[in-house]
Amino acid sequence: MAILAPVWSQLAKNQPWQTTYKNLAIFLIILLPLTILTLKNPDSKKSASIPVIPSTWTMAIHSAFHTPLIKYVFSAVFVCGFSMGIIDTQLVSMMIKNQLTTNHTGTLMSLFGIGVILGGLLVGVTSDRYQRKVTILKWLFLGRAINFPILLLPLAPMLQFTLFVLLFGFTYSGVVMLAVILIVEHTTAATGKLLALNILIHQFSGLLGVYLSSKLLDLFDSYFSISLIALTLSVFVLLYALKLNTLKSNLL
Repeated sequence: MAILAPVWSQLAKNQPWQTTYKNLAIFLIILLPLTILTLKNPDSKKSASIPVIPSTWTMAIHSAFHTPLIKYVFSAVFVCGFSMGIIDTQLVSMMIKNQLTTNHTGTLMSLFGIGVILGGLLVGVTSDRYQRKVTILKWLFLGRAINFPILLLPLAPMLQFTLFVLLFGFTYSGVVMLAVILIVEHTTAATGKLLALNILIHQFSGLLGVYLSSKLLDLFDSYFSISLIALTLSVFVLLYALKLNTLKSNLL
């Protein structure tokens, strides 16, 4: 849907908003059965029964606070959700404030969608090929640490946001994917509860990013402070990964 952003923006420009949403609904009605048809049933072969180890929320929370890998994963997911909340709500208004036209904004959002797809595919392929998934996660946050200063540089708006949406798009979906893989691969009886906490942290930090970015925009009428906070948090996660590299363990 993000790839079709130029179509939605053109419809919104030339047609009433009711027409745009009607066409969007038709698109979803067509897309839904195609998506269902392409889904494959999981292998139904019976596997050997595995004894179920009981788990409690106390075990999950203890693991979250005392396991270096899980602490890092949750920190990464928090920062990921926070920056996603900022960008998902403020990106278009950033473009408009920099005098980009509706057509340019639609094209950039389409590029953003392409970046998200390609980034997710690249992370999936890379994580299958290389076992050092924490290192891959570190590279994603290096990309984000490089990405946010782009918003602070005195570049031409079209060039500035083209670089930003492509790089941020490449890092968009990979963080959550890798977080889930690392939690599942970390052998513990509380895996399901840790996955639930993982999503909860991501959603909460996203809401926090939306709220804080809106408040800061009202206070300063500028995106500088928002970009600076997102940059600082991304650098923090990157440094945390470097700290994990110094631990004498087999986490990586």
